[in-house]
Amino acid sequence: MKIIVEAETQDDYEQITKLHIEAFNGDDEAKLVEKLRKTQEYNCKLSLVAKYRNQIIGHVLFYPIEINTGIKKCKTLALAPISVLPNLQHQGV
Repeated sequence: MKIIVEAETQDDYEQITKLHIEAFNGDDEAKLVEKLRKTQEYNCKLSLVAKYRNQIIGHVLFYPIEINTGIKKCKTLALAPISVLPNLQHQGV
């Protein structure tokens, strides 16, 4: 299976929403992704889709955060929802 990984585009939003709903059997994660996209910190280059035959089969979103240790602040990335179509899970996607 030849999978292509690339940054999401606005044209991918609907497929990504459907993917999260199917993968998580609900829309909480899809709603989270939509909310994160509306923030100033959102970076489309950190929101990746896995495509097989031009169909989105997976999605992962990394989101910039800052951890305050009380001594210093560290910028890092949080893993937001990650999903794969149920019939392709546990197959290396």
